Amino acid sequence: MDRRTSGFRPEMTADIFNSRGAGHLPGLVGVQILSVTPGGLESRLAIRRELLAPNGFLHAASVVALADTSCGYACVANLPQGASGFTTIELKTNFLGTALEGAAVTGTIVGTTKGPKINGFTYKRRTNQRRRYGHRQKYTVVEI
Repeated sequence: MDRRTSGFRPEMTADIFNSRGAGHLPGLVGVQILSVTPGGLESRLAIRRELLAPNGFLHAASVVALADTSCGYACVANLPQGASGFTTIELKTNFLGTALEGAAVTGTIVGTTKGPKINGFTYKRRTNQRRRYGHRQKYTVVEI
């Protein structure tokens, strides 16, 4: 079993996630989880009038709700044993098009990767103490 799928929890099914979202934001906007697999998650959002901006196009917040819900549920389905939860630290979106009422939007987790290395440096002037540190932030790519 490789490292990417070692934490997958098969008991976390699409039906469980759909029932968890009822009465909360995912249920209110209409996010549906279609499938949960070790390699990702597929979701769907039916476009209706309440999700549109005043100009008649799909509101960006609706797309962000679909993306954040998909990432969150995929994370829960792959948490290691003993882990109690997670939080979204950063969410970045790029919009290339929109949708109109009556259409449907699907989201698919494409994969997870690490961003560029971030370097930091601390210095205490009187003690001449220096320290360098760095990290690579992990992120999930979602195709909507």
